[in-house]
Amino acid sequence: RSATDRYLQILAHAHDADPERFAHVLQVSGRKRVYFATNREEIARSGKSTHPHKIPGTRFWALTNADTEQKKDLLARALRQLGYPNSAIREAVRALN
Repeated sequence: RSATDRYLQILAHAHDADPERFAHVLQVSGRKRVYFATNREEIARSGKSTHPHKIPGTRFWALTNADTEQKKDLLARALRQLGYPNSAIREAVRALN
C-alpha cells in the first residue's frame, strides 16, 4: 500500500471510531488549499492538481496531492482536531512511512 492509501485508511478508521465528531477535520485548512471537504469540487477548486480522493466509507474527501511529509502533518492536524492523544497521533503518523 502507498502512503496515500494508508493516509486514507487511517482517516477512515478515525471516522468509524467517532462519525459524529469527524466533521472537525474540516477545520484543517491552508491559506488557500482545502485539505478536507464533504465534496470533491471544494478541494479541486482550492488549487491545481489537488487529486481529491474520497475517504473510504465516509461522505468526506481529502486532498491527496501532497508529499508524504505533508500528509503526515495533515494527518496529525486532523487527529488533533478529533482529540486523539499525542501517542496515538505519533503512531498513526509513523504508519505513513
